[in-house]
Amino acid sequence: MILKLSLMFYLLFVSYCFCEECSLHYKPIPESKKQLLNRISLLNSQRFVVVDKGFTYAVTICSEVSKNYPNAAAARSFNTDKNTTVIGRLNDTHIVGGSDWILLTYASGDVLNHTDHGHNKSITTSLMITCNRESDQTLFLLEDDDIEGDCQVTFSLRTSVVCPNNPKGLSGGSVFCVLLLTGAMMYLIIGVAYRRIMTGAQGLEQIPNYHFWRNLGNLQADGCDFVCRKGAGRDEPWNRITSNFNDPADEPLLHP
Repeated sequence: MILKLSLMFYLLFVSYCFCEECSLHYKPIPESKKQLLNRISLLNSQRFVVVDKGFTYAVTICSEVSKNYPNAAAARSFNTDKNTTVIGRLNDTHIVGGSDWILLTYASGDVLNHTDHGHNKSITTSLMITCNRESDQTLFLLEDDDIEGDCQVTFSLRTSVVCPNNPKGLSGGSVFCVLLLTGAMMYLIIGVAYRRIMTGAQGLEQIPNYHFWRNLGNLQADGCDFVCRKGAGRDEPWNRITSNFNDPADEPLLHP
């Protein structure tokens, strides 16, 4: 029994350690590339299918599209043909990206020996993953240049996975400034209208609480002077002693 359990644990460990994933050609892998892979980790093992002009395309994110085709991350088949062409492998992956997009490229696809298709070059699949918060994950086939002889297949995947964490919009500080400015404008407009219509004020007297705002600067100066300069004119004890030496009232006492 113990032997069977050990064997099962070993098989699980081996299967876990040798699971397929995107293999980048960097030694060591730069931290920026690791971050890009982590951003699309939620898409790992997902399979997307597109049908176009009689061809069926299957694309996966850092996983095999079929167990029958090792390392195949993208495949193409014709509806009337059972043969499948691997158009990109995950063990030859390249990745670049920005704040709201990632370009994932699978190279080392099958080599077509026909002279009018691919020119004996391996097929490459490019998957442009862009940010889209409003809709579900959607895959589009942009162009299959392999049919034209350029050995390049391009897809577009729209998903919210690669969107920045901070949604676009005003920050808390910006909202506070807008509310403060709006309140000040409403105070000024309504106050001027009230004083002009109801009290008949003219000129600067139309400003609401005009005398308060006029004296506000003086009040601030007085407060600053009281807090920051309090006791600045106070005499020290030694200063009072030395100042008494020059008292004119003591001058007759110094002469016989």
